[in-house]
Amino acid sequence: MKKALIFCGAVALSFQFSSAFADSRPSVGGNAAAIADLQDAVEALQITVENQQDILDAVASNINRAWTNVSSARTFSVQYQNTTGGDIVVAVRVNQNGGSEGQDTLTMQVRDPLTSSWVSVAHAKVSRRFNEQADSLMAIVPDGYLYRLVRSQNRAKLISWAELRS
Repeated sequence: MKKALIFCGAVALSFQFSSAFADSRPSVGGNAAAIADLQDAVEALQITVENQQDILDAVASNINRAWTNVSSARTFSVQYQNTTGGDIVVAVRVNQNGGSEGQDTLTMQVRDPLTSSWVSVAHAKVSRRFNEQADSLMAIVPDGYLYRLVRSQNRAKLISWAELRS
């Protein structure tokens, strides 16, 4: 057996072939299977390189992201828009509003600005009655999407609102 190396950029492909193949005079008809195998290997390599590039791009897009406390700029039932150029993660912590009895359900909603429907993606519940005095929720908001935090009653209080963004 003899080996052949083919370089495609920074990646090398190694093929083994028989001495008879290497020593015989090449002909298109006799080497059709070997040529087809080589073409298949090159196509597979191109797909692998493209997939690795996609992974590198995804990792690179997350490099300059940091958690930012935006509590002073956020409140209930107001819509905000993610204009960062990438997905953001929203993390909210809420608790029971003072001495009010009963419970409150909070829902993080997102929507594509081209549609009219809000989609509920996370929810939390606070209640003095069930000793659920604090809760948190987290959601991913795609680039360009609108998002808001709504509550069913006026019994929850915002403790903190942080966003992982670039």
